[in-house]
Amino acid sequence: MPFELSSQLPNKPSTLLAVVICVSIYVNSVRSIDREPALGLEFDDDESAFNYYNEYARRIGFSVRKEYVNINKKLGYVTSQKLTCFKEGFRGDDKRKYQAKNPQKETRTRCQAHIVVTRESVRKYHITKVELEHNHPLVSSTMIHMLPSHRNLNDVQTHEIDLAEDAGLFSKGTFDFMSLQAGGRANLGYTKLNHKNYLRTKRQKAMGQGEADSKMIIDYEIFGDVLSFDSTYQTNKEHRPLDSFVGFNNHRKMIIFGGALMYDEISESFQWLFETFLRAMSGKTQKTLFTDQHAAMSKAISFAMPVVHHRKCIYEYKDEGEFINAWTAMLDEYNLHENEWFQGIYALREKLFATYRKQTFSGGMNSTQLSESLNSELKDYLQSDYNLVQFFKHYDRAIEDKRYNELQDICDASQRLPVLKAKVLILFHAREVYTPNMFSKFQDEYMKSLIIKENGCEENNFPIMYKVSKYGHTREHIVKVTEADHISCT
Repeated sequence: MPFELSSQLPNKPSTLLAVVICVSIYVNSVRSIDREPALGLEFDDDESAFNYYNEYARRIGFSVRKEYVNINKKLGYVTSQKLTCFKEGFRGDDKRKYQAKNPQKETRTRCQAHIVVTRESVRKYHITKVELEHNHPLVSSTMIHMLPSHRNLNDVQTHEIDLAEDAGLFSKGTFDFMSLQAGGRANLGYTKLNHKNYLRTKRQKAMGQGEADSKMIIDYEIFGDVLSFDSTYQTNKEHRPLDSFVGFNNHRKMIIFGGALMYDEISESFQWLFETFLRAMSGKTQKTLFTDQHAAMSKAISFAMPVVHHRKCIYEYKDEGEFINAWTAMLDEYNLHENEWFQGIYALREKLFATYRKQTFSGGMNSTQLSESLNSELKDYLQSDYNLVQFFKHYDRAIEDKRYNELQDICDASQRLPVLKAKVLILFHAREVYTPNMFSKFQDEYMKSLIIKENGCEENNFPIMYKVSKYGHTREHIVKVTEADHISCT
């Protein structure tokens, strides 16, 4: 946000440099303003001549423009230029002005005030012609900032405007605050329209150039094996759904890999989005993707990501036999065997139920709850009246906050050690290599393993089969060990 120069500049070298440049330009341009334009007045270059005449105009109350500039095409320097009062000349006749609902007002009065600056043989510029008289009233100092050649944002001001927009402040509030800093609008040096135009031009350039976030690509390469994708959040003024690709980092915290505003939710659009996302991520395909139950999305995934394990929602039954028995009992009790909706759900059982995903890596993710959590958080960053560029600028703010949280987690991990529940070597080692959150999960699993007992073993040949159960429980599970030391459990 805007800041006090006296207190902030020492910590901002780029801003300090901008101030030095602005001050240098100002000093060079006004060093001879104690003299009014006169024949023979000398300048080092053509820009200094313009700055001098413009500053003179600011002091007495008119605006300046260049009527012509002559350039030596062979050597590329300005040989002469005519600087005139902005009200010089007259507007040519335009038949369209009679058709316009609100024709432009006349500004020219054929004013003759001007200077001509010419480059001499010694490579200095001199005033060779001068006319000081104006044929129109000059404006007072309270209005001079409204004239065209005096409405300029300097480097410091544009830097403050950029900071304010990045922080999510509205342009009106920023303009009012900067006016107070300057001691009033007359001292600011530009108008609210200039402020608005600067932001619009900046956004247009951003739209034209686009943005590529290399950090997202790096994050996806490391943590992009399991993703959650959700298309329900609608916050922009056209109520288009914002689709976000999110996952977990190694601290088990949310990480955002990308987002897009959709114009529609048909299969072809989703397919384009998935294919574009994969291209942006160097072609790496995730192992597992969690989504909501969206038919068009499912179709698109089958085309764009045919090798991905597509999962929707998860239920508690982890054994296939238990699930089938419970499903059949439900259909029997409510007479639903012929119900088309339940038949469709059962056809999708491999995507929907936990029992069918045991061999699928999910990184601890069970549903699209991660995406739903992001949707809730985004309400603190996004406004319904944001344009497209503003929308994604503040979407980026949410991403940066997530990254800062990750930095805090890294710092915390370097300064604090989790408490051991048992002093055994494997936990000492795990605490060294895991992040605190992941160590906590590992330690919990290790402690649970201590109440598992072996009830028998078949080891005549590979695979070796162990029967195990929890202490105090009768239900047994089978642990299978292959010749290649691959271990799995029912």
